[in-house]
Amino acid sequence: MAQLILLVVAAAWLAVLIPPMLRSRVENRPNSSVTDFRRQLTKLQNTINLVQQQLNPQLKIEGILLSMYDRRLRLANMVVEKVRDIFGDQVFDTIIHRNARISEAPNLHLPVVMINAGSRGATNFLNLAEEFLKKNK
Repeated sequence: MAQLILLVVAAAWLAVLIPPMLRSRVENRPNSSVTDFRRQLTKLQNTINLVQQQLNPQLKIEGILLSMYDRRLRLANMVVEKVRDIFGDQVFDTIIHRNARISEAPNLHLPVVMINAGSRGATNFLNLAEEFLKKNK
């Protein structure tokens, strides 16, 4: 259970990484987006280390999930590459792509697979579940 919680925390942190990078792009500060990304990634690593040192030394990262991915964005591709470079095998192969059905799910109080099982988002989550189960056999 603790591993799953850390996975969720890591996914949430990755979701936090995108807005500062996009904001700096809008403000025409292209170099600062990389700086913001590195700063946020360092915060994530420090948070993981802090939790392991002070709360649970046996806690291990089950995996890092990349989400809200849009392959058309060069910045999104850079984030995926950097995170995979830094965290290696800890990053799940499955990536959750940006998808309207995923955004609708919380408002409808339903899992995305119940809204449209054939959507890309639902397929991504089913692939993640399969990958997670294979990894934990």
